[in-house]
Amino acid sequence: MQGFLVVAEGDLIGYRLIGTEAEKRSVLPVLLAGNEKSSFPPFLHGRVHADFRQARAYFTTAVDLILSLYETQPHDLAVADLRESLQ
Repeated sequence: MQGFLVVAEGDLIGYRLIGTEAEKRSVLPVLLAGNEKSSFPPFLHGRVHADFRQARAYFTTAVDLILSLYETQPHDLAVADLRESLQ
């Protein structure tokens, strides 16, 4: 069953990446281990959105990912202090 779900997710990602710019922005590849070429299918190469491989930067990366979902810049005054405190 898991294999089917992975294939279905891959298909959905593929459809979004050939879709509109808004659909392309909805694909946020997250790198947890390995490297881009070994961890992602070829159609996601060059599209790493968040790199969680460094334990020290985990929370900063998580906050940056959340900010990107809300289209907020990391240096925005509303979040700059929080982000700075994580580093």
